[in-house]
Amino acid sequence: MIRQSKSRYIGAMAVLIIAGIFSACTKKEITYIDIEEPGASVIVEMKDPYSKYVLKSTTNFVDSTFYFKVTSDSASNITYSWDFGDGTTSSERNARHKYSEMGKYQVKLTTTRDNIATSVWQQELTVINVETYLDLFGDRSAIPTDIRELKNNDILVLGYSYPSSGLSERKDFITWLSAGMKLKSNKIFDKGMYLGAIIESTDGSLVAIGTLSGKTDYNEVIKMTATGEKLWSKTFTEGDHFQTITQTPDGGYILTGSRKVTDQLVVRMRALVKKIDSEGKPQWERFFGTGDGLSTPLLDQAANVIVETDGYVFAANKQSNGGNSCKCDSLAVIKLGPDGKDVWKKTVMWGLNREDQSGPVISSKHKNGTYIFGSYDGLYIFSTSGEFLDRKLLEGNMSSLITTTEGNIQTSRTGPSYVTAYSHGYDENGVVLWYYTAPVLVPVNGGWQNNLSSIAGKLAPLKAGGSILSASYFVSDTFKHVPFVVKIDKNGKAM
Repeated sequence: MIRQSKSRYIGAMAVLIIAGIFSACTKKEITYIDIEEPGASVIVEMKDPYSKYVLKSTTNFVDSTFYFKVTSDSASNITYSWDFGDGTTSSERNARHKYSEMGKYQVKLTTTRDNIATSVWQQELTVINVETYLDLFGDRSAIPTDIRELKNNDILVLGYSYPSSGLSERKDFITWLSAGMKLKSNKIFDKGMYLGAIIESTDGSLVAIGTLSGKTDYNEVIKMTATGEKLWSKTFTEGDHFQTITQTPDGGYILTGSRKVTDQLVVRMRALVKKIDSEGKPQWERFFGTGDGLSTPLLDQAANVIVETDGYVFAANKQSNGGNSCKCDSLAVIKLGPDGKDVWKKTVMWGLNREDQSGPVISSKHKNGTYIFGSYDGLYIFSTSGEFLDRKLLEGNMSSLITTTEGNIQTSRTGPSYVTAYSHGYDENGVVLWYYTAPVLVPVNGGWQNNLSSIAGKLAPLKAGGSILSASYFVSDTFKHVPFVVKIDKNGKAM
């Protein structure tokens, strides 16, 4: 018979058998030996990188130390076995540990007394990265221009770097980060290969728009391996300039951008939508450079399309007065069928206390089916049939508008006077739910400095939810821009 006491003692049995002289019975006497189980009480601490104070916390940064302090009684006959949840262990009493990848880890401490009694303490820890700084280019400034999560959950950052002498020495780059935001590789292209936007194709290759000849117009589509080696390129009409590329269900691509035309001796950039197949062969295009107003509107600067099962939806700036004026007086929303022909067209005045509007119009779609379009400092909400519903005024210059995996709307913007980068989350009515602000303190030369200026770049949705934001901050002591990226959860918190 074994008994465990209420105080969690472990019983050990000794049986004494006494033979009775006057009886044929056997008497059993039970003796209990109590061995006290070692306690396992732990305090988890980390050092705040901003103040250097020690704080009790189960959340810490990548490559930062967790301190585990055992507060239960110590003795020479107690051993400690730590399992940190990432494949590493320790036998120290008060252990410390760093994690090289962001994520959640289950830490377990098993204490043993005299190799008999054990106690287990467990705690889930959260490791965040907050911002990953890509200071990879020496004394050259670097600006991120696009960002994507790949099929293997790696992060791809596209951008360009340049020295203090100016953009004439520009070199574009692709940086690959792991899902845990650790640097994997960085490829710098030869001068003259400029890339404006990039996607991962269904076959695992990379497809970008840009130029191989150092031109200012990006009228080429370039297909590359997953490591950035060129496979083929296709060049289209001189004067075309594409801003985005989107893969279509048939394996082809939709290119959106503009084409140069001369209007009243002034060069204009009129909206252009072009469909190509998987090998870059043109299938159809829609050019909005001539027209008579609403029936065939003159459009400027369409940023991207929303790919639907029955066609494509996009928005652009609509010119007033048949193109005789350069003023963009309203927003035009157009749905094209799979063959590029019109399904419907809608327009609405900007209504933002100004006559003119500039900048590309970005298209997105909420999970409830409403279309949301963003341009400069306004959000415009349309129904699934293209009826105008509402508009919202924004503060700052919008640089990106996406729909997350959860189906929510999110923007990235740079505040007034380029003070700092923001990201905002919205509901289907354009009401702000949360906002994320780029950090005020950034790591420089082993210390910290005030981030006086940061510029928002592009956003991309993450498959597991939330988003990833690219941006750059200005380092005042070296007078250069350094890119950084940050994962943001669905509630606007860095993760």
